This record gives sequence, C-alpha cells and structure tokens, in this order.
Amino acid sequence: YPLPDATDLAGARAAFEAMPATDEPSAFGLHAHADLVARAQAADRALEALASIHLAAGGASPTVLALGGSSAMSEVSTILVPINEMLARQPTMLFSHAERQNTLRALGGPRPLNLALLVEIELLERLLSHLRLSVRQVQLALELGTELPAGGAEMLRSLALAQVPAEWAAVARHVGGSSLGPWLSSVLLRAEQMTPIAKGHKPVSFLLAALGQPQGFLAAAVQDAVRKHAREGWTLDAAHMATRVMPFDREDAQARKQLEEGVYIHGLHLDGCRWDRAQSKVAEQQHRFLASTLPIVYVTAARLDELARTPSQLAHERLPSPPALHDRERPGSRAERPGSSVSRAEERSEVQSSASPVQPAAWACPCYKSPRRGAAHFVFDVDLRTDEPPDRWLLRAACILTQLDP
Repeated sequence: YPLPDATDLAGARAAFEAMPATDEPSAFGLHAHADLVARAQAADRALEALASIHLAAGGASPTVLALGGSSAMSEVSTILVPINEMLARQPTMLFSHAERQNTLRALGGPRPLNLALLVEIELLERLLSHLRLSVRQVQLALELGTELPAGGAEMLRSLALAQVPAEWAAVARHVGGSSLGPWLSSVLLRAEQMTPIAKGHKPVSFLLAALGQPQGFLAAAVQDAVRKHAREGWTLDAAHMATRVMPFDREDAQARKQLEEGVYIHGLHLDGCRWDRAQSKVAEQQHRFLASTLPIVYVTAARLDELARTPSQLAHERLPSPPALHDRERPGSRAERPGSSVSRAEERSEVQSSASPVQPAAWACPCYKSPRRGAAHFVFDVDLRTDEPPDRWLLRAACILTQLDP
C-alpha cells in the first residue's frame, strides 16, 4: 500500500480507489490460508444463526419438547440416541475406592505423574456420571409429562443445534470443542486412554487432548523428573519444563520401553505452519493444508541455572535426556531469567550454534487446547527449530493445537 504520488485531491482519491477492496493476508504477515480460515468461520457463524432461527420458529423448540406428545418424544429420542449409545459402551466405574491403591501400586507408586493420572480417571468418571444423570432426568420428565429439570430445556436446545450444552462443557473442563459430534469423540478418546490406566497399564505416549487437566499432567511430569535428580541438587523452584520434537510418531513410540524420566506427547497439530520432518524444523504450510500433525513431543525438566552458564559450558555438559535416545543433547531453556537481556530464542540459538554452526535457532511455540486460543486455553510452550526469526511465525499467528475443533 504505497503512498500516492499525487498532491491534489482528485489524484489522491483516484489512488485510494485503485487500492484492493479486500486486504490480502500477506499485507499483515499472514499466510494465504488465513483468508480461507476467516471465510470458513464466517460460514459457520451464518449456519449457526440460521439453525438457531429455525429452532426458535418451532423446528425443535424446548417449549414444544416439554409439552410431550409423540412428535416431541420422537424428536428427543433422535437427539439423545448418540449420547445413549456412547454411554452404553462406557464402564459405569473405572475403579472403586478400594481399588485405587492397587491401581496406584501397579502404575509405580505415589509419584506426581501417577497421582495426576488418578485425578484424570476421577474427572472422567465424574463426567460420565453427570452425562448419565442429566440424560436420564430429561427422559423421565418427558415420559411422565412433568417439568424439565433445571437446565433441561437449555440442554435440549443445545443438542438440537448439535452443540455441547454449557453444563456438560463445564464438567468436561471445556475439552473437545463446542460441536456435539467432535465432543462425543473426545469423550470416547478420554475413556480409551484412561480405561487401561485404571487397570494399571500406563501407555508410552499420552494424548494431550484426552486430558481434563493437561497443565497439571505436564507439571507432574516435571516434578517427577526433578525428583529423579534430587541427589544432584535439583529443586522444583530451580527447574523448568524442557521440550523436544522427536523424529518418530505414536506407532514408533508404542514399540519403545517406558521412559524413566519425562513423558511422550502425541496428537498435537501445527496451525499456521508445518513441521519439516526431513530437516526437523518449522516450514511454511503446504497449499490447501490448513493444519499439519506434529511428531511425538518429549517433555521433561531442566535446570534454570543453565541460563547463567556460557554456551561453551553448555555444549560440553551432558544434559538429561530420555534413555531411549542416542543423542544426549538437551534442548535449551524455555524460560527467561529475571533481569536478563537475553531472550529465550537467543539463548537457545547460542547453545545450539556452539554444538553445530548450521543448526537453526529455536522458537517457543505456544500450545492451546482449542483454536479459540487465549490465556484460558493455553497449555505450554514447545521449542521448535526454525531457520526464520521467531517473529515471522508470530506474525503468521502460528501455534500448536491439541484439537482442531473450536
């Protein structure tokens, strides 16, 4: 958008009218896919508005449903069919209170990570119990012709719009998105991941999108790693989370042994960029691909005092790494020391360049639970290698998502 050369009003007006009516995403540093995403979001909002108008006009009004009748009962039965089918396939109880200690013992004892997994199992049981209770209460009210329970009308309205009721989303800790179909799939994924754990079988890699408290789970993994190095003087307040993108996927991770330190995470998606597996670095999105899958991410702990050392010291010191790896190099720090003028990316770049001058710099890419992003959906930062300055990807609004459905 150059400034017009004309000095008179008519020439300036002609120059302004010659400018494009629609701004190109590249003018703001965005990828061309940003326009596709914006159009898809606008279409979704329009369809939701039309469905809401149809519902208010009597297509499936909660008031009509509350009056009973054959047509209303048939419509409610249709709405509740997928929920009832999903609940019927789930166990009524993953473990009893008496079996809790046996499960904890089978997982390896009362370590922070194992306790976090028990909390996830209890959250899933609470969610399934709430779903069964709320669905049964609405069905009984309609069968008997009585008043719907509190929140029943709003629940039916949301289900008629193929949306997740607000009460269900709150109990599920807003995991799984707002659309009913993907949300039910996320509940199934949570049950699929937690059921073997309840029996004492811990997976090698974890699906972050199937956790109700992903931040607490990752914090527990860091605490576990710090405890393993307690004899070396590690303390929790002097450690931080360190991440590394591995060169393999979930299928390869499942064939490996259990990690003695840290955890593997799978099922993450890159939005606004892609991961070049051949070069092990961030690259531009491919045409017409709005998101790409990230390989396994390894999460563990590292010491904060690494930032106070020189790059040469860091290059020659063996840092902690997963025992299954041959490369013992530890990713650099993701935290910035208070009062330091060196950014995380600059410090990481120095550490990596001391070992190999051709290695790219690093970018602390934010990971969110949902495309809605924001502080409420933030989970953690993942260190990604890049040849480009991190500002390039910040302008692209690139990030990592645990789920693609908003």
